[in-house]
Amino acid sequence: MAIFLLCGPLPALAKDALAPDFQTLFNGIDMPALLVDPANGRIAAANPAALAFYGFSAKELVGANVDSLNTLSQAQVAEERRLAASQGRNFFLFRHRLKNGELRNVEVFSRPFSFNGRQLLLSLVHDANPNQLDGSAEAHYRQRLEQMVDLQVRELKDGQRRQLAFLLGALVIQALVIGALVVGIRRWRSLQQEKSHLAHLLGNVLDAASEFSIIATDPKGVITRFNKGAEKMLGYSAAELEGKTSPVFLHLPEEMAALSASLSARFGQPVEGFRVFVEEAERLGSATQEWTYIRKDGSRLTVSLVVTTMRDPKGQLTGYLGVAQDISQRRQAEQALLASKERYHSLVAALSEGVVMQNRQGQIVASNQAARRMLGLAEHQLHGKTSQDPWQALDEDGQPFPGERHPAMLTLASGQPHHNVVMGLPSPQGLRWLSINSEPVGQGADGRPDAVVCTFVDITERKAVDDQLRLAASVFANSYEGIMVTDADNRIIEVNPAFCRITGYSAEEVIGRSPNLLASGRQPQGFYQAMWQQLASQDAWRGEIWNRRKSGEVYAEILAISVVRNSQGAIQRYIGVFSDISQLKAHERELDQIAHFDPLTGLPNRRRLNDLLAQRLGQCDRYHQGLAVAFIDLDGFKPINDTYGHQAGDQFLVAMAKRLKGALRQQDVVARIGGDEFVVLLADVLHPGLVEESLNRLLKVINEPVQMEGTRLQVSASIGVTCYPDDSGDADLLLRHADQAMYRAKQAGKNRFHRFDLERDRQQSGYQSWLNRLEQALAEDQLRLYYQPKLDLSTGKVEGAEALLRWQHPSQGLLAPGDFLGHLLGSRLDVPLGQWVLDQALAQLGRWQSAGLELNLSVNISAMHLLQPDFADTLGTLLAAHPQIDPRFLELEIVETAALTDLNLAARTLTQCRRLGVRTALDDFGTGYASLTYLRRLPVDRMKIDQSFVRDMLSDPNDLSIVENVIQMARAFNREVIAEGVETQNHARALLQLGCHHVQGYGVARPQPVDQFEAWLAQWQRQPRWLAPKLPPYHPELALLAAANAHRHWVEMVLASLEAPAAKATLELNGRHCNFGQWYHTAGMARYGHLDAFLALEALHEHSHQVAATLLAAPSSQARQALLDARDQVSAQLGVLIQALGQRKAG
Repeated sequence: MAIFLLCGPLPALAKDALAPDFQTLFNGIDMPALLVDPANGRIAAANPAALAFYGFSAKELVGANVDSLNTLSQAQVAEERRLAASQGRNFFLFRHRLKNGELRNVEVFSRPFSFNGRQLLLSLVHDANPNQLDGSAEAHYRQRLEQMVDLQVRELKDGQRRQLAFLLGALVIQALVIGALVVGIRRWRSLQQEKSHLAHLLGNVLDAASEFSIIATDPKGVITRFNKGAEKMLGYSAAELEGKTSPVFLHLPEEMAALSASLSARFGQPVEGFRVFVEEAERLGSATQEWTYIRKDGSRLTVSLVVTTMRDPKGQLTGYLGVAQDISQRRQAEQALLASKERYHSLVAALSEGVVMQNRQGQIVASNQAARRMLGLAEHQLHGKTSQDPWQALDEDGQPFPGERHPAMLTLASGQPHHNVVMGLPSPQGLRWLSINSEPVGQGADGRPDAVVCTFVDITERKAVDDQLRLAASVFANSYEGIMVTDADNRIIEVNPAFCRITGYSAEEVIGRSPNLLASGRQPQGFYQAMWQQLASQDAWRGEIWNRRKSGEVYAEILAISVVRNSQGAIQRYIGVFSDISQLKAHERELDQIAHFDPLTGLPNRRRLNDLLAQRLGQCDRYHQGLAVAFIDLDGFKPINDTYGHQAGDQFLVAMAKRLKGALRQQDVVARIGGDEFVVLLADVLHPGLVEESLNRLLKVINEPVQMEGTRLQVSASIGVTCYPDDSGDADLLLRHADQAMYRAKQAGKNRFHRFDLERDRQQSGYQSWLNRLEQALAEDQLRLYYQPKLDLSTGKVEGAEALLRWQHPSQGLLAPGDFLGHLLGSRLDVPLGQWVLDQALAQLGRWQSAGLELNLSVNISAMHLLQPDFADTLGTLLAAHPQIDPRFLELEIVETAALTDLNLAARTLTQCRRLGVRTALDDFGTGYASLTYLRRLPVDRMKIDQSFVRDMLSDPNDLSIVENVIQMARAFNREVIAEGVETQNHARALLQLGCHHVQGYGVARPQPVDQFEAWLAQWQRQPRWLAPKLPPYHPELALLAAANAHRHWVEMVLASLEAPAAKATLELNGRHCNFGQWYHTAGMARYGHLDAFLALEALHEHSHQVAATLLAAPSSQARQALLDARDQVSAQLGVLIQALGQRKAG
């Protein structure tokens, strides 16, 4: 191609007779050619090929600055010239803009040329699109190994094109020579001077091609022309070789011998010596070969040699022309390229990262072994796939990952790289998580990448670790328990928000300090010594401790400390997790009060009665005293309730309790055990006359009328009495005997007492008959088990059911447990009936498990049954009789815990049951029947919150406080908790908010026969109704919601009492004693007492009671409206408090 560029100046600049011939030659070049003035960069002339290429007319292009075609900056042009010089290239890579705005990558070959004393640049422009980019792009390509390889391959291809150009150049030279000869013949006589000038000019052309070795020979092979390029390349001077020798000596003999053999076989005749070079050219017109030249100094170089024939106008052979280019550097570059490519492929193959290349259509065209391994596909399966094929990919949220969002597709669309895109792909081993990076490769004429390379790594394990770390961090930050981490020297290094909330210290105030800043001083030094000794020996400690808040307040907490050691066993950290049990302590006191005293009358309740009765029996044994137990049931109380309402009934019971207490001696006891039933303990009454005297006095005071709002209300009483030691039973038995005697008194006409006679009552009373009927019912299969489902609110899944006993009485219909179980407990049928229930429940559990239903089943166990010495052995025998049952699905609910007279035996029995795999639970927790003592001493897995608290928790903040404290207590003692009596979804949401996930109650489903239960279960599984997201929204402050409801209910009671005056007697007008007031001054003050918005409630609430008193004293519409306004003021202030709490949390 360089030969074309040296064809001479344009005719437009010529001033002699040769100009027309040069114009013809210049215009005949079939590649874009420009003549440029280097002084100012203006285009002096352009051939037709240039005008066609650029799209400009001659008028538009000639005279324009050549820089207007080039889009590269001056800095980029300078860099390209430097690169061309360093790489030994004789051309430049530029990007030219055509008239239509299209950009083309071009190779520009330029040489200086002198014409009539003027220096010009003759430039030949070769269109390198679409395979060659400009120098800046090439520099970018070198930044990526794969891109560099592609570029080098394209350069090799361009080299081949340049070889073709060399051949064409040689042909052009030949054409020039022939043309010159023709011109010379035509003008032989008239243009001798021009011929000489042309010959001189052609010599200059050949000599100017210094990058090429041009050797001409005569037909016999004698060198006739040896240009300066040949002198420079081979080290010989033209004088040494022209007219003297053949170029054969310049070639390696072994190469000549090999080509000689090949040509001889090809043409069917010997081809030897000089004919080896020219035989193919003579037959075909030209030939291109690669040879190794031997320089004069003996060194060698590789050349590409183009040989053409030269003929006169008559077609006679006049000689041969050989144009050679040194391709040694190119051959070295090719070898280096091959080595580099091999290293690149080895590197890519050895990478642990997956690597794939995708073409413009997104199809995978190359991949490494790691990619195929991660994607689980062979090479033939992977290649041709696109990112939009159905890979079933998932994003980090578990949602389908659309193919158009794949980083490869995004990069192909935008040309921008994308990094660290996480995508999950299913695999036989589970979900495999990949982190993907995409980089564009090349750029087409439309600006889009030619391809994209994606690399990806398997981050499945790292993601699992990250998820665990995020979970741990979330647990740490959101845990309700305070967490404190110290270093090996016991200096605090980290605390969580709950720590700050509980202690009152900020993280900045405690980090770097010792935990002893929390010490309250209540524990002796020996306490801490024992704690550290246990930590040193067991790496863990757990216990109850008193600490001090920043405010100075001392509080109780359950603290668990764990030791963290490194692989060498050295201590690195101490981790302390603690729960504030101040409210639990307060609730313990509340529970003790609830456990021992009736909230309506203030009298001892059944639990306290049992304790007192046990104490009095012990005194009787020690001091040989007598004791009478009287069971009192009011005759005619039910009509009072029905006629005047429950509030009037409650007021009547309060008045009756005061009378009973006033009629007894100081050493006697009166207790209310439920409804209108009372029990009296008459101490030190060995003489029957004292008992009768006391009982008659009780009947008398009970018979006296009670004045209520101008109404005289009167009842009588039926009293049953038994005396110790004549009746030598335990406390529970004495109460049952007194109860049975009370029924005898009713049967005898009421308003009397009946003394229990053990033998006579067993023979004559209906009790035995009743037991016989129940025994017959057991024998005749009249008993049924009904099943009430238990629900896990967090999942909406039915986790199991409770088996509840029903009696299908032949004449009375279906009887609930309250109709027959109360008098069964402690009888001879207690244990047999419990065994029957266990056996039936296990059989049903076995049928469910055989059907694939994983439901746990809870069974109620009485105290008497549990305390049987062989209970655990019998249970083991029953389980062995049902080998298909997994014992983990059986749960024993201990009822009537107040009757657990031997806690040590109960604890041992429950421990044996747990060893059998059976779970255990305390029923009705929160009432006086299940105390903290039981929770501490009995090995149970679960606590059941009594339905009486759950039912009113949203309208009574005191019940809500009890529920909340029981849940916290369960958490503190590592027990599960379940709430019964859940009747609405609002109850469910509140329990879930408080941390209780397990519920049962009529709101979920009533107890049902097994067939109805299974049908209900199937329907629930198809369409669960109580999934957590479907429940009503959380309320930020449940206690305040319950307080608001309680106050609203109280106002409604006040207004209702205006219509029913008898109801006034039970209306609490003292602001400290109503439900709201009791909560405000206890649990409410403990929780919110530090807030001004809460303290402002006291005056508003007291004002409500004052307005209510005014209304009741003098009813009027104005007073009624004033009460409603006062109610609304309390509600509005509660709203202000809720908003203030929300702002504090947000801050």
